[in-house]
Amino acid sequence: INAIQAASRAIAALELGRLDTDTTANVGVIKGGLIRNGVPDSASFLAEARSLVHEKGKALADRMVETIRAEVEGYGAEVKIRVDNLCRAVDIPEDSATVEISKKALKTVGIDAKTTFITGFTDASIYNNRGIEVAVVGIGAHNEHSMDEYIEVADMEKALRMIVEILRLCAQ
Repeated sequence: INAIQAASRAIAALELGRLDTDTTANVGVIKGGLIRNGVPDSASFLAEARSLVHEKGKALADRMVETIRAEVEGYGAEVKIRVDNLCRAVDIPEDSATVEISKKALKTVGIDAKTTFITGFTDASIYNNRGIEVAVVGIGAHNEHSMDEYIEVADMEKALRMIVEILRLCAQ
């Protein structure tokens, strides 16, 4: 049994990309095979499901597990699935101290802050889901999550000044 072919069938059957305004799914890593002219006996891939609405993200993850299992087993291969990092979406109130301090710090370095939401997962999600309020502050990166991701040196310098200002404001 060609494990890469079994995994490929599963990946091809998944709902991937931006599925609605709240929800995305992706396969970002695929591994398998050891030599070009051999039939691979194992393959693996890393997939993610995320949503601003926890129930939608959970339902998508469940569908992904069902689809992967059905496709791989339907091909006649064995499948092992592990689900990790089920984190709830976070909504920090605009008037929270965390957001206010972040806005003040940004203003100090010459940036007019605006609040928005992101559908990405950050370490802030882990802290917020454990009761430690953390805001995510964009630092000027371009082409995020792509092979062409970059940040200008000037933006990195502003980010450093902003961090220092946040620490100064928190120490008051």
